[in-house]
Amino acid sequence: MKIHFLATQMGDASGGAIYDYNFFKILIEKYPDTELYDDAYFIKACSSKYSSAGLIEFNHIYKEFQKKIFDCDYLIMNSRIYTRFIKINLKKILAQYPNVKYVVIHHHNNYMTHSGLLYLIHKHLELKVLKSAGQLIIPNQYVIDQLQRAFNLNNIICLPSSFDKTTCEVSKLNSHNILFVGNVEKRKGLLYGLKAFNIFYQKNRKYKFTIAGKYNEKDPYYKKLKNFIQINGLEEAIIFEGRVTDERLDWLYCNSDLFLFPSLLEGYGWVMIEAMRRGLPVIAFNNSAIPYTVKNGYNGMLVPNKRWNEMGEALLEVFADKNLLTKMQTGALETFSNVPSQENLNIQIRSYIDSWL
Repeated sequence: MKIHFLATQMGDASGGAIYDYNFFKILIEKYPDTELYDDAYFIKACSSKYSSAGLIEFNHIYKEFQKKIFDCDYLIMNSRIYTRFIKINLKKILAQYPNVKYVVIHHHNNYMTHSGLLYLIHKHLELKVLKSAGQLIIPNQYVIDQLQRAFNLNNIICLPSSFDKTTCEVSKLNSHNILFVGNVEKRKGLLYGLKAFNIFYQKNRKYKFTIAGKYNEKDPYYKKLKNFIQINGLEEAIIFEGRVTDERLDWLYCNSDLFLFPSLLEGYGWVMIEAMRRGLPVIAFNNSAIPYTVKNGYNGMLVPNKRWNEMGEALLEVFADKNLLTKMQTGALETFSNVPSQENLNIQIRSYIDSWL
């Protein structure tokens, strides 16, 4: 049996990349000849043409490699690959390979990160890939509910996101640090988070706001954040850690008092669960998948979307009431205790591979 696995990236760059890499590792236990094609593979294969590649270059690459990609019995791919198919007539390609079975792993509806004309273009392209799938693997209930409600897609199997359930250190809630984990990009809503923290900081000068995640100093959004920090005199209070090691990230979770998550769109919100694993309550906007995890007053607080002033007031409320903070820590730990374990997911993936492939 010839199986190809297609993804943009693998490893620990995001919750989705971790999930896909784990799926791939289990797949090659039974089918060791499975071939992996990701961005790194194609950049290396085309190094004589491209030292790096963006959206346009990847579309040229995928068109050049389309026979190699589709010449298989099973093609398992992450749905974000749709951005590489702009120059490829997917319907025509699928007709050329009628015996190929398509499995698509879908973490969130990426088109929702866009607006205007781009929203419509990305929606069309993304749905084209989803509808081509013989089977959709979706790790979270929020995205399943979305697709079934809006597009009546029913070829779905849920293999839920899972976590390492081994015992770890829990925050003592006395570090005077508020934490955010994630890439520094507009979708993560960090400007709203900084505005909220600024409200809180004016009355609580001993606190820091640590941002752990990849950033680009040349990125206009990052520059906008730095400008806000400078204008409001927050240079001593805001710490950009950049991308950190697993050990450093674990230390940051354990040495923080609360997780501030102003994201504007999440298919799941992996980092919220990781924060709760260490006993951190979460303050977040009430949008997308976030209320599937954060329960107001139980394991955190939900704030109306983009209402940064109310997010700032929520920070003040939580830190003014030690009993509330402690109560929400208990709720966070209980929430984590109920999420699926990595071992359980691995069993489900193996069962799926045995029954469908």
